[in-house]
Amino acid sequence: MKRTLKTIRQAKGKSPIVCITAYDAVTARIADAADVDVILIGDSVGNAVLGFENTVPVTPAMMAHHTAAVARVRPSAMVVADIPFGVAHGDFSDLLKICMNLMQNCGAEAVKIEGDASMAPTIARLVAAGVPVCGRTSVCGRNACWRTAVTANSGKMRRKRRNCSLRRKRTRRRERSRSCSK
Repeated sequence: MKRTLKTIRQAKGKSPIVCITAYDAVTARIADAADVDVILIGDSVGNAVLGFENTVPVTPAMMAHHTAAVARVRPSAMVVADIPFGVAHGDFSDLLKICMNLMQNCGAEAVKIEGDASMAPTIARLVAAGVPVCGRTSVCGRNACWRTAVTANSGKMRRKRRNCSLRRKRTRRRERSRSCSK
């Protein structure tokens, strides 16, 4: 069964929604065989595949290339493309063109945007233009323990407390390395 925005919304709160990151056709086929709900083409392609130190150098053209590779598999999962660093904070018409390209030419079914509460009006404008948006916002970047979930349909923000598993992992690693060095 093809996952769509509607089926994802219906599953919310009733069953786990499984999302995996893929950057190419091979990984998309594996994810599709695992029957995941969402395949995200993340800007993490920069450091996971392209050899960059971080995600900042990733361009819209790079995201388009990798999104198209995943979408060509025609997975039953919903295909979501990440908007690269800084693009969503620039000119709205440029952002809309990039989103349109990812959806019309590359096969994305939604886009993912990161930012803080100031992004709500931009996200609302995208949704009004027909672009489904997955939002992930945080107070101090990806390692923040306080995250804010965007309700794209209304543009309203809700705060949610989340445990920061990354911070816990780093603390455990430090504790283990200290005990090993004694």
